[in-house]
Amino acid sequence: MLVYWGGNYGAKKYIMKLLQYNNKTYCNVYDYIITRETGQCHWLGRHVKKKKQELMWDLTLEVDIFHRHIGSDKLHCVSKIARDVNYVGLGFDGEVDIKYDKDKGIYIKVIDRVPIHAIGGKELFRPLNYKGKSVQYDKGDRQKYLDLKYKDTLMYWSILRKQQKNKDKKLEKVTLDDVPECSILFPHQSQSNFAFDGVDISEKYKEHVNVVPYKSDLVECCRNQLDLIGEEDVTQDVYALYKNDKQRLWSYLDRNVFEENYKIAKKLHQANIKFEYFDLDKGDFTKRFQVKKMLSRLITHPSIIQLKTLKDKKTARENYKTITNIAKEYLSTKNKKDNRL
Repeated sequence: MLVYWGGNYGAKKYIMKLLQYNNKTYCNVYDYIITRETGQCHWLGRHVKKKKQELMWDLTLEVDIFHRHIGSDKLHCVSKIARDVNYVGLGFDGEVDIKYDKDKGIYIKVIDRVPIHAIGGKELFRPLNYKGKSVQYDKGDRQKYLDLKYKDTLMYWSILRKQQKNKDKKLEKVTLDDVPECSILFPHQSQSNFAFDGVDISEKYKEHVNVVPYKSDLVECCRNQLDLIGEEDVTQDVYALYKNDKQRLWSYLDRNVFEENYKIAKKLHQANIKFEYFDLDKGDFTKRFQVKKMLSRLITHPSIIQLKTLKDKKTARENYKTITNIAKEYLSTKNKKDNRL
């Protein structure tokens, strides 16, 4: 089994979509649940109109959730199989709900903020997630329907899917021994975006092929981080920081381009886990992940998606050029070829 130690911006979403496209099974391990996911792509294509060039697919996705209730040694599994036509690379940005108040009338409540990107600014390029389109379960519902007698219902599966951190105190922790057969494992997903901080890495990972991704195209890596600075701190403006507090901007890039990746390698070294590096820019994905069909690496790339989909393409291209030049200036102070330890 291949264990993929991708951190924040480690191409996990892209690799999962690639595996779905190739009908290969993979697992995500969280603290209290394990998901096993298998996709089947029935069709891949685009809109007829040239203005709408986002890649779409007709995909069936099976998601099995493995878990163990408190006080029980039995590992349970519940499944959901769904087929849908959707965009391959576009996820949702933020979350809103439509509310009504007798004084305000109908209004939009922001549940999860929409991140501001340096390239597109406040112009949206991904669809908003609308909370009201799905059933919401309150604490009482979750306590009731997470009982095993409802195990064969979709309510049970839906509530369980959000129990990665055991919000409702019903589950025991899962271990590496609980992982079912799969091609690729994405470990400790509750902590992966934080360089696996606080994770006690099991010696049993030595039995598998461990892979740590890295970036050799550092200009692209820095540009991506500059575009996404609003996701880390929505109050920050990359252009204002560059003008007024360049050192703070350089520190942000130090942390997100280099230091976070170093932490993952150091953590594996400390646990005496041997690993192989994989170059996300020049590496052979078909060979490394044993797939026959490729998807463009750009389908989930926010910078490229913005350049293709934003209405004000002229401003987007100008901003893209500006942050590219900022990235090059920063890297001229580093003398680095990639972000390996």
